Amino acid sequence: MLGSLLEGVLVHAAEARTATTPISGSLTNASLQNLIEHAHTNNWIDQDAKIASHLVRTYRNLVHPLAEKRARHSADYDTADLCWSTVTAVLNDLATTNPTPDS
Repeated sequence: MLGSLLEGVLVHAAEARTATTPISGSLTNASLQNLIEHAHTNNWIDQDAKIASHLVRTYRNLVHPLAEKRARHSADYDTADLCWSTVTAVLNDLATTNPTPDS
């Protein structure tokens, strides 16, 4: 669920902000990986948030049928804690880099 939250926040940022480097392809078809890279390229999120966001993306992808079983990994409390901290870091970075409206 945190992966979906991360994706939604990054989509909103991409829609609401002016990007110095445009996203490759269509925003409506952008993957979470592309959204993470887009946010980092435009200096909306720091390197640490970018790296950790890819981990959240990996865990988000485990919801696909049998993916968790094939990976031989089950998410637990520590996994959720890592993902929560990552989403918080992204939100903090986005808040810090939020452009102020023109006066």
